[in-house]
Amino acid sequence: MSPTRDFLYVEDTVRGIMRCAEQPGIEGEVLNLGTGHEISVGDTAERILSLLGRDLPVVESASRFRPPNSEVERLLADCTKTERLLDWRPGVTFDEGLQRTIDWMRGSLASYKAEIYNV
Repeated sequence: MSPTRDFLYVEDTVRGIMRCAEQPGIEGEVLNLGTGHEISVGDTAERILSLLGRDLPVVESASRFRPPNSEVERLLADCTKTERLLDWRPGVTFDEGLQRTIDWMRGSLASYKAEIYNV
């Protein structure tokens, strides 16, 4: 799969917020920071497994489903206005962002509580 900008990494978000703070004349504007692409949780899990070099099935667990009406079903940001006003676009590819997260998790496993699901 070719690298796409379908994942907004923390670095991109901070850069976007900084551009907002530095840009004169945008007070009161509503600006979206996102990629303009959406990806399902299942597809994300498959990409993570691919980066890990693992061939495992993705299994759903009813105990980890979000409660009804707890969140929107789909998230898809339209960043046309942000790109125009701030000359901002995400710079980290989806796979690069996932790999950075994997690397962080590998160094932080003692802090991660996989058995707990917080909503």
